[in-house]
Amino acid sequence: NRGEPLSTEVEVKPQAEVDAALAQSMQGGGSKLTPEEKKAKLDEALAKARAKKAGIDVESQKEIERVRREGGKELTKSLRDQQEQQRKRDMEARKREKAEFERERQKLREQLAKDRAEKIAAGTLVEKKEVAPAPAPAPAP
Repeated sequence: NRGEPLSTEVEVKPQAEVDAALAQSMQGGGSKLTPEEKKAKLDEALAKARAKKAGIDVESQKEIERVRREGGKELTKSLRDQQEQQRKRDMEARKREKAEFERERQKLREQLAKDRAEKIAAGTLVEKKEVAPAPAPAPAP
């Protein structure tokens, strides 16, 4: 037996699987906690672990997390406000463009009417007279 290599294989598991096994072993002891309480306890343990890793106490870690969340909410709100303001500016620009287009169109109509009146006055344009349609012949009896 001394010359034979060890035949034990090392099993490599992903971190998520190890965490799940650890969580299962922690709660497997006949825990009477509700799922909400278990989640709260797990969150607390994670907060302690993060704080320890960062070298700060749990309360400071919670405060940092609270400030981070508030900052995210404020950022989201400011982005939403900017988008709303941009949408309003775009609507106003479209209204101005439409009004300008209508003013130009009205000027063209007025100019056409003026040119037409001048040509009629000069005798270079004769207005069409509406001709009544010829009466249809009566059917023969």
